[in-house]
Amino acid sequence: MHNIIYDDILQKIKSHKYDEGDLLPSELKLCEFYNASRTPVRQALQRLYDEGFIVRQAGAGTFVAGRKFWPDIEMGGCGEELCDKGPYLKCCTLTVKEICTDKELSELLNVPLETPTVMVERVRYFHNEPIHYLKHYTFCLSAKDLFKHGNFSSMLAIYDERNIKISATDEVIEAVPANAEIAKMLDVPFAYPLLLINRYTYDEKNNLIEFVYFYIKTNNWKYRAHYRKNKK
Repeated sequence: MHNIIYDDILQKIKSHKYDEGDLLPSELKLCEFYNASRTPVRQALQRLYDEGFIVRQAGAGTFVAGRKFWPDIEMGGCGEELCDKGPYLKCCTLTVKEICTDKELSELLNVPLETPTVMVERVRYFHNEPIHYLKHYTFCLSAKDLFKHGNFSSMLAIYDERNIKISATDEVIEAVPANAEIAKMLDVPFAYPLLLINRYTYDEKNNLIEFVYFYIKTNNWKYRAHYRKNKK
């Protein structure tokens, strides 16, 4: 029963029926509305609180959290931390394809023309809402390596599994409008403001092993970039 209550309240928050700063009904009123005892109501509210969707103020009640309190989605190759979001975060691998770099990509990455690489397209979802669209070009993994991982959450985890050590990343971050393709992928209007990150990842010999660009929805989320060198 608490899952039904949780899903309904969350939907009302996401649809702005309960807007930022709104006072939620009391536990007693929620019990009456859902025809439920206090236990499932409290379980649902606790889960919403743990996930950052609501805040409690002693003597005042329970309120819809401001966006700054909503769950962090970490970037910077932190797929393993994203996995901690459990069933609320899902990743979908759309494409895994072996290609050779064309002139534009070769110039962008400063690699010879027709350098073999593997192109991977992915979308990340949080509470079934698309939040990230990613396109990777990896120079140290084969399509076979990636196919066997299916809808993987973290490229870093795959590199670690293959004992590929990462020493540095460089990023370029800018605000961009969504083009038609990205708007469809992230379920936003055309020209919707997004954050675009271009990331270059290097191994311990300073060889480029991956380039990835990803588009990020910025309506309900804040982001924290976290970088670290792999432990030897």
